Amino acid sequence: MNVKIAAFLTFALVFSISLPNQASAKQKISSRISIDEFLDLVRTQSPDLTVESSTIDAFKARASGVRIQPGMVGYMQMRGGGSTSNGLEVSQEIPFPTKLFQDKKTRRLEYETQKQMGAIKSVSLLAQARIAYVEFWAASARLAALKEKQSWLHHHTELYRTTTLSDNVAQVHLLGIESESDLLESDILSAEASLIEARNALNSFAPSLQDQEFSSIEPAVENQKTSEFENPLVTWKEKDLKAKQARVSLAKQSYLPDLFVRVRAYESTPMSQANQELMVGVTVPFLNFLLPRAEIKEASAERARANAELQK
Repeated sequence: MNVKIAAFLTFALVFSISLPNQASAKQKISSRISIDEFLDLVRTQSPDLTVESSTIDAFKARASGVRIQPGMVGYMQMRGGGSTSNGLEVSQEIPFPTKLFQDKKTRRLEYETQKQMGAIKSVSLLAQARIAYVEFWAASARLAALKEKQSWLHHHTELYRTTTLSDNVAQVHLLGIESESDLLESDILSAEASLIEARNALNSFAPSLQDQEFSSIEPAVENQKTSEFENPLVTWKEKDLKAKQARVSLAKQSYLPDLFVRVRAYESTPMSQANQELMVGVTVPFLNFLLPRAEIKEASAERARANAELQK
């Protein structure tokens, strides 16, 4: 008696555990994702869009602020006449004002160019994701249609088998149905392989779908008005050309001198008084004219390439 009770309790426990799993499996299979929901997942999960967003953030950070070389603070010690004098030195290089303005403008234009390129890549990736969703839906619909046809052929095969012994025409028709059913098996295997391939393509756009079972919904056909369409690639080329022109202007300003300021101060000693020293100087970049000239040539070549790309 105890063995029967233990067996019953074990069966009840296993049955109760299997019910939630079956319910969750049915819930997963019954979930449906529309194309808009899928594109929302792509926007938040796509690795390519994440990389592009990080690149844009880097250009945005680079475009902010004013770039000036850090100053220098030094401790000095001067010995002479049997005494030691301690002092401090503070120095700072200040770029020519137009350099600061042009550098800021160039970095801002480069950020705008990169942001436009990010928008182009986003549109292109979403278009590819939309195509992948349509292909997945088409593969699912084709497989469902083939399986429905297989079920219909199986049903008719069972009907004709009851009359084949007495009807020669029915025997011929049965052979035709069985032959078509065999060919259909091959089509179903091919359709299942295509569905797996389409599903893997969706997973590459939204990695979270790898752990889900879902079905697709027939996507609606969208008619885009061509009169309102603006080629984003042309906009990017125009912004890229402006950025390259700004880079040429910045390179030409390398010939302009920068201001250099230095302040020194020594404490007093028994042998000498406290003293301060102020020096104001300017750089002479024209003495090394080869370096700015090379930078200007490089920037001019990049500008010519951007202009040629715009003319295509």
